[in-house]
Amino acid sequence: MLVGNPTTNLTRDVWSHAYRGLEHGTAKNQCDGDLEKRGFSYKITQIASQFVRLQARRHIADYDPYGQFTKSDVDGDVFMAAVSIDMFDSVDEEEQRAFAAWILLRPRRKG
Repeated sequence: MLVGNPTTNLTRDVWSHAYRGLEHGTAKNQCDGDLEKRGFSYKITQIASQFVRLQARRHIADYDPYGQFTKSDVDGDVFMAAVSIDMFDSVDEEEQRAFAAWILLRPRRKG
């Protein structure tokens, strides 16, 4: 979507770079705001909300030695990730690109 089909010689390395280039802290901060006020659809705001929630769950799994998850917890998280992907696929390409830019690019202060 952003850099083209990942199977062509021209875009394979660029796609890999974009895939690995997401700064999760920046993405979380961008997803944490009121995206509807910025013109994003309800679906995108729900995707952003799930990103923040699932990232928090991943941090517990990765960094909390006492964090525990049941199989049903994990199944629910995987389901919500799949729902979010389907929702993203259902919005128009212009909004997909806008959201990708919104979470990929770190905001800079004005002036």
